[in-house]
Amino acid sequence: MPDRMSTHRKELIRCLPFLGLFALTLLFYKGDYEAIVGAIYILTVVSFTALIGHYIRKALFPYADIQVAWKKALETPLTSALVWIAMLAFLFGIIALAAGVINPAKASAATEPTAKAKRYLPALKDAFNAHWPDAPLRHYAGGQIEQESAGWNERAELKTSREYGFGLGQITVTSRFNNFKAAQRIFKDWKWEDRFNVKYQLGYAVITDRSNFKEVSRLFRDDDSRWRGSLVAYNAGYGTVLQRRALAIRTGVPHDRWAGGLDQVAMPYEQKLLYGRPLAKMRNEYPHIICDVRAPKYLGWV
Repeated sequence: MPDRMSTHRKELIRCLPFLGLFALTLLFYKGDYEAIVGAIYILTVVSFTALIGHYIRKALFPYADIQVAWKKALETPLTSALVWIAMLAFLFGIIALAAGVINPAKASAATEPTAKAKRYLPALKDAFNAHWPDAPLRHYAGGQIEQESAGWNERAELKTSREYGFGLGQITVTSRFNNFKAAQRIFKDWKWEDRFNVKYQLGYAVITDRSNFKEVSRLFRDDDSRWRGSLVAYNAGYGTVLQRRALAIRTGVPHDRWAGGLDQVAMPYEQKLLYGRPLAKMRNEYPHIICDVRAPKYLGWV
């Protein structure tokens, strides 16, 4: 019986690092399903790398016995404590790495546009000069194009059973509405076969932003909030902005700004999960990622 109890105790000790990882993940992410999946993914990659490293170590240094060293370290209280502190620090480091890799809102922004972005930025500037010459904070549009096109890919396409989106601004076509036909009413010689034409794609993106900006202007107190509200309208529809504003007024939340205002409230239906994450959180991240993470590097380029 004592031998069996000792064996169970050893097995429990072996599980402690993984239980620690699970507890730290829940504490760090506060229930964010997608981020937890990201942490587990990174743990899997690290574990696989460690396994390969183990066999490489055995091949190169067969005389080194990690298990013996581990047991030796656990013999005294001080070295045992140091081992567990080091292990928990390592596990927390994995979680912190997951935060930067999985959560785009926490990702660090590049310091300047990529080579591909620089190739198309003059066309974006021309589109503003032609269709919205007095636009404030033009560089926000650079962040928007980067976000929508997966890094300035004019042939970026999104195909699902419900919709098809393409181009630098992800012009959307569904069974209910066709934004490409709306674009053709502006650019009458734009043909479907030429839908990846950068000039027309950027021209329509700027015109759409101008229209959304004008629509929300009366609702917000400054151009930063107007841009953020117009981006939400671009991504989720103007109705979402109006619903959030009405809810903010009813609940006493500042209703004339987006950040610190309308992003603090959400309609009940926005609590439903989409791809494992609350819809409201995804909608709030959209203008934040564009304006705060991606756009700063385009200041002075547009």
